[in-house]
Amino acid sequence: MRNVILLALCALGVCQSFAEPPQAGTYTYTNAGSSQAQTMQATDSFRVTLTPGKNGSFGVVGSWSLADELSKPPISHFYSFKGTLSNKGTFKGTLLWPDNVRVEDARLISGFWNTKANGLTITFPAMGAITLTRNSAVTDAKLGHFVLTKTEVGQQPTPYHGWTGTVTTTGLNESYLDPGDANRTGSLVGVWDTPPSVLMPGTIIKLGGTATAKLSKSMGDSVGMTVRWTTAGSIETLQSKQAYAGRAASGLVDTTETAQFQFRIGSGGTIMLYATGGGNISRNPCAYTYTWVAG
Repeated sequence: MRNVILLALCALGVCQSFAEPPQAGTYTYTNAGSSQAQTMQATDSFRVTLTPGKNGSFGVVGSWSLADELSKPPISHFYSFKGTLSNKGTFKGTLLWPDNVRVEDARLISGFWNTKANGLTITFPAMGAITLTRNSAVTDAKLGHFVLTKTEVGQQPTPYHGWTGTVTTTGLNESYLDPGDANRTGSLVGVWDTPPSVLMPGTIIKLGGTATAKLSKSMGDSVGMTVRWTTAGSIETLQSKQAYAGRAASGLVDTTETAQFQFRIGSGGTIMLYATGGGNISRNPCAYTYTWVAG
């Protein structure tokens, strides 16, 4: 009876162990013209990289991108995920980033090595299952992905003439209090998005942030907070709009402004993402280093 059940499972492509072991490399799936996962758009595409692990298992790192063709230039909403394909043929993983916001209520994904299709079948929340197969059309130069290997937080600011502040990976927070005038106060806050931990070549990511200022009327001119992103390496800037909030030399006060940046990911080498800008006493909260992983 057990053999009959196993044969039935294998006929469906689900086996307790690899009938045809997977190979390390890149597997892809594009929804155009497919009958799989009908809740997806025709522009949805998936890409995973399998890396040999311990005891016959494989590490899985992948991305799901949905192109918004109405945007100029077109934007790929980016989701990354990772997990493990066990030596029994089962996959368990976690959906990490949808548009740079962590998912708390639908993070777990699962699947199996599909021996019938010789590919990886993954079930995504509220969407269904798709099977990714090896794609010989993917060029060698783009076989791989970037992983975040270093996060460097900026220096903590030194108090200066009534200004104090703190620096974190995602923000600068400065406050001012005049010891001789309790009505003369200031608050400057800069918030930067957290970038994905995995970057896939060819995808477009969005990063932004907000700058906020609350200043008493007695504060002087040229007091404010700037929020922006800069880059280096295998990455192209498509949109660059920094945010500034504060009192400019002209006397104009901006209380809150939003930064908007878009970048296209290249392949090979390294990528640096810098959360830059600052206020009166603090600068540049964080630098992110990404390293290329081939295969």
